[in-house]
Formats: sequence, structure tokens, C-alpha cells
Amino acid sequence: ERQTLANAYGVTYTPSALWSWTATAEVGRVHDPVNGDFDRRAYSLGTAYSDADHQSGKIRLEYRRDSGGVATQNTDTWAMTAGYEYRLNPNWRFLSDLNALYTESSQANLLNGEYLRARVGYAYRPIDNDRLNLLFRYTFLRDMPGADQVGADGTTNSPRQISHVLSVDANYDLNDKLTIGGKYGFRLSKVADRTSPVFSASTAHLAVVRLDWHVVHKWDMLAEGRTLYTLQDRTWE
Repeated sequence: ERQTLANAYGVTYTPSALWSWTATAEVGRVHDPVNGDFDRRAYSLGTAYSDADHQSGKIRLEYRRDSGGVATQNTDTWAMTAGYEYRLNPNWRFLSDLNALYTESSQANLLNGEYLRARVGYAYRPIDNDRLNLLFRYTFLRDMPGADQVGADGTTNSPRQISHVLSVDANYDLNDKLTIGGKYGFRLSKVADRTSPVFSASTAHLAVVRLDWHVVHKWDMLAEGRTLYTLQDRTWE
């Protein structure tokens, strides 16, 4: 339904084998037959560091300005993505990442959007005997969509939420053909309708069990079972 004509410019600078820097600019116009055309300008700056033996990290910042003939089209957006990985030893590594986005509308606070997801974890991936692999992770999620923001389900009905999630994943090779895996997750959160300032608690437990069977060279079979228990509703799914 929409067409975009834009010019993009960028430069990458690598002063050493460890560091790299990038800068980009995008200027264009979006043709929207429903709400009207609007102009878009976006600028970003990023850097990355990689030491293959010990640690690696990256961060990227972006600012975008949309402006059109309708007030709802005038928005400012700030975004950031970052990640960091540190290998304590050949078997253990620390993992982290961050994704954040904030949109401010010139019309009303109701159209503002806010998203933040931060994760930290430890991964056990042995190099001498990889029969067992583990991942421990904590996730913080703050998702405050605007009134007209479309969610993953294709609608504008998804709620606002602030969540804390703890999870552990494990895979174990029983033999050359059978692998058993499992996951447990605990979510402590509060949710609210997009138009309501009142949040309610939402606590849940998730358990997953999976069995993989490597039948022959080109064929694999798997069986998986999942169950979700919500504390407030006292229901199983």
C-alpha cells in the first residue's frame, strides 16, 4: 500500500582489525495513499569491537524524523541496539543484548510508543564433549505501544506490559541419534490495556520437553510437549 523513494548514504571506517565504525544517513519520501505522503530523514552511528578469543561488542544509535501534512505523521523516533559477549573460558560465555525504541508524536501522548528489551545470560557450550549444552537467561521487557501500533498478531489489541523473565534451556545427547531437550521459564509481569493506566499482575510458568531422533542421513523426527500455567487465572494451557 505504500511506496518509498529514498537516498541512502553511508561510510564504514576500520582503524584496526578489532574496531569498526559506521555512519549512515537516509533521506526520502513515503507515498501513503491512505493518510497522505510524508518525508523521512534518518541518521545512525554505530561501532563494533571483536576479539575472537575473548570478547566482542557492538552498539548502534539511530534518529528518525517523519513529517507530513497530517499531525499524526509528525513523529520523532530514537532507537538503539547493543550486544556484548565475553568468553570466560572455552566452555562458558557471558551474553547480553539490548534493544530500545522510543517514538514521540507531535499530536498526543496517546500515540507515543516505547519499547525496551534487555537480556543477560550464561551459556555452557563445552568444546571437548558437547553432549550437554545449557543457557541461563534473564530478560527485562518494557513494551508500551501506541494506540495505533500494530502488534505481532497483526492487530492493535496487544496490551502494554512490564515483564521480568527467568529461563533455563538444556539439550543432552543420549546417543548419536537421540537428543532430549527441555526449558523452564518464569514470568513476573504486569499488563494493562493500551488506553488504561491500571496495570494488573500476570505471573506464569512455562515448561517444554522435546525429543529429537536422527533417523537417517536426510530424515529427522521430533516430539515436543508444552504447558503454560498462569497463576492469576489458575489455568493450564
